[in-house]
Amino acid sequence: MSDGTPEIWKPVPGYEGSYDVSNFGRVWGVKRERLKKPSIDPQGYPYVSLSRGAGQSERRSVHNLVTRAFLGPLSPGKEVLHGDGDPGNSALSNLSYDTRRENVLDRVRHGTHHMANKTHCKHGHEFTPENTYTPPAQPGSRQCRTCHGVKDLSIPPRRVEGRTHCCHGHEFTPANTYVDKKGTRRCRECSRISDSARLAQRSAARRAKNAARRRLPAQDVLSI
Repeated sequence: MSDGTPEIWKPVPGYEGSYDVSNFGRVWGVKRERLKKPSIDPQGYPYVSLSRGAGQSERRSVHNLVTRAFLGPLSPGKEVLHGDGDPGNSALSNLSYDTRRENVLDRVRHGTHHMANKTHCKHGHEFTPENTYTPPAQPGSRQCRTCHGVKDLSIPPRRVEGRTHCCHGHEFTPANTYVDKKGTRRCRECSRISDSARLAQRSAARRAKNAARRRLPAQDVLSI
């Protein structure tokens, strides 16, 4: 490498005597005495095919080979992080183990997370500085102020607080608003519709049951 770091080789775990991997992210075929040319997957990660003989081969990501050889087995709940955000950089100096949360935050910081490049929320509101909220408990995430009704960064987002209409378009007038046992604002019109739908379903079920009874012989009706 340009910084003078020496290249160090170690056996690939599980393929000792067949393949070695270096701290530069290169894979060497011991038996054929040549470097393996990696391919690139759709996410940009280099991978190589390792053969066990008898036509058996396995596709392995180069960054996994490097970390297993130099950092040891991957602990439960941990993932491989690329320090510079470049999936093609499989050098040991660029790799580390950390949690899924840190991996997601790392991608957000590098701008490679699929949500980090979105300019609008799922309802079409633009992620402007004035319309973007970052929950204290979720650093790195973005939420839409318009959707959540957040007016102050110190106030956690509430899905109903600050809205003038419910999700079905009914206005939150004093006559159309009530507060449930959890202290959440509810729409009376939606509740009436739900109650009416439940009553209609019950009535339909009773009518179907009565109709079924009328079609059965008398002795069968008495046994129901």
